Amino acid sequence: MSASSTSGRPRYLELADELQQAIACGTYAVGDSLPTESDLCGRHGVSRHTVREALRALSELGLVSRRQGSGTQVIARTPVTSYRQALASLDDLLQYAAETKLTLDAGRTVVARGELTRLLDCPSGRKWRHYQGLRRAPRGQPICTTDVYIEPRLSGVEADFGRGEAIYRLIERRFGEEAQEVRQEITAISLPDDIADQLKADPGSPALKIVRRYVGRGGRPFEVAVSIHPADRFTYSLRLRRQTDEDTDG
Repeated sequence: MSASSTSGRPRYLELADELQQAIACGTYAVGDSLPTESDLCGRHGVSRHTVREALRALSELGLVSRRQGSGTQVIARTPVTSYRQALASLDDLLQYAAETKLTLDAGRTVVARGELTRLLDCPSGRKWRHYQGLRRAPRGQPICTTDVYIEPRLSGVEADFGRGEAIYRLIERRFGEEAQEVRQEITAISLPDDIADQLKADPGSPALKIVRRYVGRGGRPFEVAVSIHPADRFTYSLRLRRQTDEDTDG
C-alpha cells in the first residue's frame, strides 16, 4: 500500500488526524480502548506499519497510552502541551518569567481576613494589592492562572508588569526590598470550574496549586503568588545535590 495519499501527506498522519478528530468529538472517550491494529487496518485500508505510526503520533500528542498486550487507551481529548520548570535557585525563577508571559489585571485592594491571613502569613486586617491573570507558555497556550498579592507600600510596581521579568525583581529594583528566600508549597488539587473555564481545561481534572512566598529582611512575605496549573500542562523539576565537606569549607 502507498505510504502517502493523493494530498501528498504521509498516510499515517492522515490516519492520526482522523483518529484525533474521533477522540475530540467523543467517538472514543477518555478511558476507552481504540480498535485493534488489525481492525484499524481493515477499516481504513492501510498497512499495519501505517497504523502503528499513526498510533505513535497520537501517543506523542499525549492522547493515547500504548501498552504491550493491553491495546491502546485514550487518556486525553486534546493534545498535551506541557511546560517544564526546573527550579534550584532564584535564577531559575527569573528564567521562568523570561520564557513565559504573565498578563495581570489592574488590581484591587483586599483586606486579609480568615484564610487569607494564613495564605499571606500576616495579621488580620492588613491590606494588600491583589492582581489576577494568566501565564502563557512560549507558544501562547495558557499554563496557569496566577493570583499575586503585594504589600500596598510597593504599589506602583504594576507599571512594569508584562516586561518578562519576575515581579520580585521588579520590586527589588524599584523599592530595594530584597527577597532573602522563597518559600514554596505544592499541593495536588482538582481543577475548580471557574479556573478550568479560563484555561479551557476539564473541570475537576488533576491540577497543581503552587504557592510562593517571597520573604524580605523582616522575615515576612512582601509578595505572595498562587498559581494553579492543569496537571497535563506543567511539569515541576527539582534537582537535589548531596552536600559535601568541600561545600562547607571556608
